Amino acid sequence: MLKKLVSRAALYGLAPQIPRIAGFFALPINTKYLTPLDYGTFGTVGAYIAAFSALQYLGTNVIFSNSFVNSPNHYKILWRQMHGFLSLWAIVYALFIGFVLYLMLPDEVADNKWIIIGLCVFPMALIEPTLNLTFKYYHLTQQATTLAIRTALTGLFSVGLNIFFIAYLRLGYVGWFSSIFVSNLISFIIFFYPTYIKNGLTPIFNFKIKTVKKNLKISLPAIPHYFAPFLLQSSDRIVMDVVGININRIGLYNIAYTFGGYFGSFSDAVGAASGPMYLQLYKKNTLNSQAEARKMTYIIQIGFLLLSMALCIWLKEIFVFLVKNKDLQQAYPLAIIILMSYNYRPMYLAVLNKLMYKEKTKSLWKISFVAGVLNVVLNLIFLPMYGIVSSAIITFISFMYIGYAGFFMKEYRQVKDLEYRPIFWLLATIGALLFSYFFVEAEIISKLIFSVGVVLVAVFLFYRFLYTGRKTAPISSTVREAKEKVYQD
Repeated sequence: MLKKLVSRAALYGLAPQIPRIAGFFALPINTKYLTPLDYGTFGTVGAYIAAFSALQYLGTNVIFSNSFVNSPNHYKILWRQMHGFLSLWAIVYALFIGFVLYLMLPDEVADNKWIIIGLCVFPMALIEPTLNLTFKYYHLTQQATTLAIRTALTGLFSVGLNIFFIAYLRLGYVGWFSSIFVSNLISFIIFFYPTYIKNGLTPIFNFKIKTVKKNLKISLPAIPHYFAPFLLQSSDRIVMDVVGININRIGLYNIAYTFGGYFGSFSDAVGAASGPMYLQLYKKNTLNSQAEARKMTYIIQIGFLLLSMALCIWLKEIFVFLVKNKDLQQAYPLAIIILMSYNYRPMYLAVLNKLMYKEKTKSLWKISFVAGVLNVVLNLIFLPMYGIVSSAIITFISFMYIGYAGFFMKEYRQVKDLEYRPIFWLLATIGALLFSYFFVEAEIISKLIFSVGVVLVAVFLFYRFLYTGRKTAPISSTVREAKEKVYQD
């Protein structure tokens, strides 16, 4: 299990994130030609786009996943019909986003308003629906190598474009939008043949209205859940803009969030890699499979905590090395708080995948959407008084809510099988944050000793889980019939 999880996370999980990961290594080159104004502008524009991103696919990713698992021989017909519907919807959605950007773009980008709108809207209308379907197909069919190779090529090309547009042409924030646009276009070209010709996933525009309505009844209640990433990760930039935070301060916050976002990309990769594994284990519905699901959750959580601490204690030095701008280098304490926030993900995955598999989509908003609203409300209250530091702390609080609130929901308790000890893991995460935040100022030798210790612990745990972990015998009856009798948690 661990070998499979690591290999898949490295291949098709991390592959879609290669543009962001590779961009990390381009920072020493690009940051020489970027200012807090560039980061602030790019972050604000991205936040306004993210504000409506939950409407882009109308929550239909749950339809693609469940139909693939439950109807492995017939899912393509449904996929093609939903793809046809979403392709038409994408045009309406893109026009709406263009109108929003026209109204909401800040004065600082007035000279480039129509360029930004065009670069953002065109891929939404004609490219992104296909890319979304393609990733779901390769993700669920577990074609790790194929997806990784194609996406890696696009990612490497994207890095070159970033350097060309920002460092060579000196386009600033416009360079970001330009490289994203061209990268999406190249991705579409690369995946066109395997998606449409080889695998026959062409959209059916003459779709059955009844079929679409039936599936939208399941997917639409999940929209508040898919709206949560904006409320959690982007809304703070809009709140800063609304309450009058200086755009240079927004830029400082945005580069801190950029480093947190790199760890977020890693968490997305792990989520992508583990998702199909969770679904297959839940489908078996035996005590053995549920115990394996929990074991996988614990492995991921321990790995996240160790890796995030090992990274955070070196962020001060990493900022000095990668960010060639002294003003931007001061953002590393904020980056520690934001990066550690992503430790919510492993426990959240356990709840999310269970509720998704059971099609309890109507309850998802109680986790993610409420966490997002909490993030916005707290930012409106505390940002004017305490500035961008308070926003980073609020981000951590909101992510902890989304990570652990689900364990206490009635809907989850009705379908849960084993205890996951959420309070213990929450306290461990808070402790890891406090340790990292203060230990970052320690001497280099102390950090080296700690880092070596983390590596040794990771190797020991990897060996223990991989070779000496406790085995559970297969059980033919359902978990609910056997768990109290056979397994005392």
